[in-house]
This record gives sequence, structure tokens and C-alpha cells, in this order.
Amino acid sequence: MERVENKEKKKSLEELDTLPAEHFIKPYEIVLFTVLVLFVLFIIFPKKKETPYLHAERETKTPEKEKVSKFSLEYIKNLLKTSRYSQKEEILKRYIDELLTAGRTDLAYQVLQNYKVYIKNPLDYLLIEYKILAKKYIQTTSKKEKAILKKRITQVLNLILSKGYNDIKLIKFVYTQALKYNDSKLVEKALYRLYEIDRKNRLIWLEKLITYKVSNKSYKGLSTLIKTYASFIETVNNYSKKKEIMKKSIDTLLLIHDYETLSYILEKYRHFFIKDPKMTKFMIKSALMANKPSLAAKISQEFLEGSQ
Repeated sequence: MERVENKEKKKSLEELDTLPAEHFIKPYEIVLFTVLVLFVLFIIFPKKKETPYLHAERETKTPEKEKVSKFSLEYIKNLLKTSRYSQKEEILKRYIDELLTAGRTDLAYQVLQNYKVYIKNPLDYLLIEYKILAKKYIQTTSKKEKAILKKRITQVLNLILSKGYNDIKLIKFVYTQALKYNDSKLVEKALYRLYEIDRKNRLIWLEKLITYKVSNKSYKGLSTLIKTYASFIETVNNYSKKKEIMKKSIDTLLLIHDYETLSYILEKYRHFFIKDPKMTKFMIKSALMANKPSLAAKISQEFLEGSQ
């Protein structure tokens, strides 16, 4: 019986030897098949990208740490301890955001103070501190505490202004926040800085600054700003805008009783408007209000000569 089976096996092997080569799977075909399977698996089940924060959080879930409250210094200490140095700043920022969302402003500030060494950019640190303080300012109902917080908030905003001195977006942020806390000095500083660095909108920022100073009766340095403002009469192409600048300059100088600067502006820029009857009348009236009758007479004479 065994002989028969052996003969049959031998016969089968002999038959395999006679088969053509294409009937066998070649080694490279196995490799290609394996690669194809792995590729399909990768497409169907892509590896999820874990954020350093979540990775660090998972590592803290040891039995003894599970008892630690998520909103505690011990919790963030564990997170930072188990993360790589390059991840610590992102973890810290995200944790502070979570605390603020939960309304835990005191703890957020304490965490920032304790681990500020991980915030590499000083400007980033100031922006985070401002965010915490602003949230705390909204939360508190104590007038005394609000006053203390406001003082620190304006200090931080001033530091942000000095650190981000050439960043238009950042200076705009300081300007809007200073308005919110009614810090007039900081508002003026931010507006003047925007006038200096935002070349495309210089006139707009200068007008805002002049308007703000007038509305707050902050007249110091206003005459110098008006001189600068009036100089745009020479560069602005639109005649209506030229008239607007001239009128606003003169009206502001009459308001603050700076008649010498008013006289200077009339002398320097009246020729732009001398053929305009309404503007000429306005300039003559302004010169008389400034107690400059000779200048009023000169403007009147020039208008008459030009209209002949």
C-alpha cells in the first residue's frame, strides 16, 4: 500500500517538473502583492496623528495619577513631566486655554507664572497673560480688584506695544483694547505708532488721533499734529479731501485758540483754495476770528485779483 502511495507522490512530483514556469508564483510577485496589501490597509486605516498634548495626557493615566484633578497644578506638572521639551510650550498653551474655557482664571495665571520658562517668545507670554487678565477682569465684580487688574492690563498692553513695535496687526490690537479700557494715553500712543508704520493709511490714523485728542480735550501736542495733517493738502489729489483737511485744521486751531499756527496754515495753503468763493469766505472769516485782520485783507485782495 505504501509503495503505491510513494509511486503516486513520485509521479505527481514528476508531473510538476514538466509544468511551464508561468504556473509558479515568482518571488517578486509575492513582494508586490505584500506591498499592495499594506498600501490598501494604510488607505483604509490611516494612522491617526496624535497631538503632543493628547499623547502626554494619555501617559499620565497611571493608577496613582488618575486621582489627580484635571484642574490642578499637579495635573499640568504630570503632563509636562511626561512630554518632550519641544512639546511643552504647546501643551502649556492648550492647557491654559482649557482652564480659561472652564473659567479657572486664577489657576491659569498661576500655571503661566510657574511654567513661563517654557514660553520661548516674550511677546507670546504677554499675549497669554493679557488673555488671562482680560477674562478675569470680566469675571470679577469687585471694583477694587477691577482697578488692580486694569492697572496690570494696561501695563501688559504697553509692553506688547513696545515688543511688537513694527507689527501693524498687533498695534491695531493694542489700540482696540486700550479703547476698551479707556486708557487714553495708550490709545494715543498706538494711533501715533500706526500713523508712523502703516504707510498706506497714514492720513486715516492721523485723523483718528486728532479726533480722539479733541474729544478727550487732550490738547498737548495737538498743534504739531495739525501742522502735519495740513501738509497732506499738498499730496492729496482729491479737491474735496483738500478742503476737508483745511477746514478741520482751521476749526481745530480755533477751538484750542492757537492763532499763530492757524495764521501759518492760511499763509502756506490758501493758494489751493483762493479761486473757490466759499473756501475764500471761510478763510477770511477764520483770519478775522484769529484776530488777523491784515491776513484777512490779503486773502480778500488775492481772491478779487484772481477773479478778474
